[in-house]
Amino acid sequence: MILDFYNHSCLLIIDIQKDNESVHQIKKLSSNILKLISLAREKNILICYIFLVNNQKSYWTNFKTEIVGNINKEGLPLDFIVPEKNEEIVFKNAYDSFFETRLHSLLKRKKIHNIYICGALTGVCVLNTVFSAFNLGYRIILVENCCSDKNLKRHNFVFKNYSKYLFIKDKI
Repeated sequence: MILDFYNHSCLLIIDIQKDNESVHQIKKLSSNILKLISLAREKNILICYIFLVNNQKSYWTNFKTEIVGNINKEGLPLDFIVPEKNEEIVFKNAYDSFFETRLHSLLKRKKIHNIYICGALTGVCVLNTVFSAFNLGYRIILVENCCSDKNLKRHNFVFKNYSKYLFIKDKI
């Protein structure tokens, strides 16, 4: 199935970065995201790459370090992620792509109403972004086979429990 982009749309690619290379089926995820990026470029859809950087602006860094130990601070993209010069890069310091970033103002300025979301950690960074996007009034399409998590159970939980409440589910 090839999804079709609505007018006034943006593709958010969340946290496809080196510290998330251990997500479930990373090779399949990478291949699907490349197809999605290609389709978005073909349709002249705005693409925003979102990268998590842990630093002094990350309020929860001390707590997360307590929970999981040492955490990656760099937010380096995986090698296949190569933004073009007309595409946007947004750095975030929290799981939520909207929290204290320029994302919402960018989308408003570009008159975006529909957000297609894909990325790593479906049950964490992707879901936090979905909650904020929904609360900000965006129409959300979550691309199921372009998202992944550390395990399939958590990924499937998000789609089973939040589809048709917070987002429309689609596939590429």
